[in-house]
Amino acid sequence: MNYQISVIVPLYNIKWNLFKFCLDSILSQLNNNIELLIINDGSKERESVDCCKKYIKKYENVRLIDRLENRGVSETRNEGIEYSCGRFLMFVDADDVLESGAIQKIETLIRADASIDTVFFEYSVLKDGIKRHCFRQIEAKDCRKFNKKMAERMVLGIDFNSPCTIVYSKRIIDENNIRFDSQLALGEDFKFNTQYLHEFSNGAYIKESLYIYRMREGSATNSFSIKKVKDTGTSYFIGKELIQKFFEDGDSKKIKESFYNLYYKSLLSHILNGILSGASKKQIEQCYLFDWVIDMTRTNGVNVKQPLKFIINRRSYMIFWTLSQIKLAKQVGKKVKKVNTNE
Repeated sequence: MNYQISVIVPLYNIKWNLFKFCLDSILSQLNNNIELLIINDGSKERESVDCCKKYIKKYENVRLIDRLENRGVSETRNEGIEYSCGRFLMFVDADDVLESGAIQKIETLIRADASIDTVFFEYSVLKDGIKRHCFRQIEAKDCRKFNKKMAERMVLGIDFNSPCTIVYSKRIIDENNIRFDSQLALGEDFKFNTQYLHEFSNGAYIKESLYIYRMREGSATNSFSIKKVKDTGTSYFIGKELIQKFFEDGDSKKIKESFYNLYYKSLLSHILNGILSGASKKQIEQCYLFDWVIDMTRTNGVNVKQPLKFIINRRSYMIFWTLSQIKLAKQVGKKVKKVNTNE
């Protein structure tokens, strides 16, 4: 059966009482034009899977694909793309929720204009019981096709990086063979969205929060691994290409400055996570040997090695915090050098 929208939810190690909120927020909005695909990615929380099976029995347009092997969120989303029957695709994380009426608002919009191939909307963040609306600060006219303003917000990590706040055309995804890169531990969403946004031609924008991202302790984003540091390079080099494509030399200086500062902070964040998780000195030192770090050093004249050695040797969290607040990467090297001299 063909549907208007397929909602894809990867399920992995989410407790039932948390997942039920997500499920209820979607099921309450289902109609005959919407399908829900839940894909269990080898979750060890079998209670969530078993309860889900009972919970969705009465829904003909809800499918649960139960995989015993864990293959990662990228493979799971890709499987959802393969099995989906909708003209449009939405991705929802199992610990997040849709706002009331979200699907109806999207469906009304795409029914009113058959030429729309992509829908963007705003979201909210729920942390410690406090909900904060995150405004995109962009106009509807800037979302009709991939342009300089969208590229700038992507490059600077401000927007258009999550797959959960975009409604995608399955036709565009399939015709261009766009899939999540399962080899990446970090940056797979950025890569997927960059590939997709180069192909869409008539986007629409709903200036309302339709998605609630629930921040939890122990997020995988904040964990340390050498592979994550390495894979940060994927987003880094894609970002450099976008700058070269959309920005002339005259107006690229400020963008480049902010871009390099963003990735310098990202590198320092990886290091702090490594220190806090008990990574060895050798592992921490590996962080500044990857291609993207070397390229950042050569391209922007950033003295990466000096401040990193300072952090490694001192295990100084206060110094890290100070460094992470500095806007210009060149100033980081100067400040650390000054501290070393005073010693």
